Amino acid sequence: MIEQIFTQARSGKIYTDAEMTQADIRALYEIAKWAPSESNTCPMRLVFAHSHEAKARLRPGILPGNQPKFDSAPVTAIVAFDTEFDQHLATLAPHLAESSPFADMPAAKRSEMIQRSAHLQAGMFIAAARAQGWTAGPMAGIDRDAIDQAFFAESSWRCSFVIMLGVADESEFYPRGARLSFEQACQIL
Repeated sequence: MIEQIFTQARSGKIYTDAEMTQADIRALYEIAKWAPSESNTCPMRLVFAHSHEAKARLRPGILPGNQPKFDSAPVTAIVAFDTEFDQHLATLAPHLAESSPFADMPAAKRSEMIQRSAHLQAGMFIAAARAQGWTAGPMAGIDRDAIDQAFFAESSWRCSFVIMLGVADESEFYPRGARLSFEQACQIL
């Protein structure tokens, strides 16, 4: 399992025509929803572009150099964060619902906390996809404003990045990139 999630896993660039069903998407979320977040605020939101119509709506927000990758993926998840995440505190963190520390938090600090927690959840979402045998290809080469306009104009959700999902065509993988050694990246104090 470690190999499947970490040491042998790759980010997809081009995908096969293997289908990812709505049931597969739901099963993936049911695992990923347990990811940690600060004070269990769970600010990550996901929109799965699965239908041809949704993918056509999302495509203008994908930068031209990334469109062939996007076009090949059977599903693309828009990873967003909810700026009004605290509306769900009574369910997610009842101990904070009455006297939320987030209500009076400075805007910059609140935004940083929301995005940090959503990114932590998104990393676990990628691990969950890999654990289920899917290839996940995170992509930041997007136009966030265009995606926000197309999908979130009337909501408190904001796009962070997208993740292509499916089964990668392994013949299209780049050579595996290096990683820093323990000595280069870590300290034990």
